[in-house]
Amino acid sequence: MEYQWKNKKVATDNVAVRLEEFFRERNFETEIDKSNDNVCIVAHRRSASERSRKVKVTISQKIDSLTVKFETAAISRFKSPIYVSLIPLFGGGMLLKKELESSEFYQKLEEDFRRKLDEIVSEYTLK
Repeated sequence: MEYQWKNKKVATDNVAVRLEEFFRERNFETEIDKSNDNVCIVAHRRSASERSRKVKVTISQKIDSLTVKFETAAISRFKSPIYVSLIPLFGGGMLLKKELESSEFYQKLEEDFRRKLDEIVSEYTLK
């Protein structure tokens, strides 16, 4: 998902630090890569009890706008409703359950991310 604010000038370094804290609070390991106008945060979490989770956030500051892109590693293999209804018949119910859990995890994470991002942008908007 991509979020954009027009007519906002924000210190991207401050936003990146706060977003890194957001992911670390949720037990993600983070890496930050800074280039000219972009800051990229890659957050990943691995554990023995659940699937590996990965998120990439790109923060771009242009002259008159701020853009933040939130990308997840979630790839849905079960897009067709017909396919989803047939999976349990062939013993794939556990795969479907894990897929749904992963989808719910990323959806909740993105909702929390959006709320935190709104808070951070309002806090670090330059006058």
